[in-house]
Amino acid sequence: MTKNNREERSREARVRRLVTKSGFVLSKSRSRDQRSPDFGRYAIIDPDTNGTINPQIAQRWICSWTLDDVEAWLNE
Repeated sequence: MTKNNREERSREARVRRLVTKSGFVLSKSRSRDQRSPDFGRYAIIDPDTNGTINPQIAQRWICSWTLDDVEAWLNE
């Protein structure tokens, strides 16, 4: 595992903990196709409504935010 990969994983884990602390769930796209619009993106799920906080891409893909977007949302 490279240093950048480790840093990205620890960053994701930290953001995931913060989202969970806020009462939501962070979901990562399961897409493995790098050409897919939601590849490597995240969604914040409200467990009460099972809906997303972030907007969908083209009304189809729920994972539309990067980790930067999730962090910005947490800091609002």
